[in-house]
Amino acid sequence: MRNGHPHPVDVHVGQMIRAERIAQGMSQAHLGERIGVAFQQVQKYEKGVNRVSCSTLVKTAAALGVAPEFLLPTHEGQRLQDPEIMRLVTLPGATKLLRAFAQLDSYCQGAVVISMLAFADALADRIGRAA
Repeated sequence: MRNGHPHPVDVHVGQMIRAERIAQGMSQAHLGERIGVAFQQVQKYEKGVNRVSCSTLVKTAAALGVAPEFLLPTHEGQRLQDPEIMRLVTLPGATKLLRAFAQLDSYCQGAVVISMLAFADALADRIGRAA
């Protein structure tokens, strides 16, 4: 911690753990069991409050089925993930939608993107007016 705040790298690692855990539909308790810690500790890792040791990072990556480097910033000086983007990715269904979107054939992505964005904007606008 610096000045009472978690280090940005610790926050990034925690956000990546959280995003991948949620993408897989895994609870904090289940991840904790797989890496040998309580779910409260997983919460602290995900918030960046507690640092993830190297050995725990390796165990966590294995439990999530990803390479350890997937959870880390790619190189020194890289702009860490935007917290708003990380929050959005952890919304229910967000990663499933993104994975389906990524599987679209490149020839139809243009039209599909335009249609999907128009639909999402119209739905959000309608819901916003109803609230």
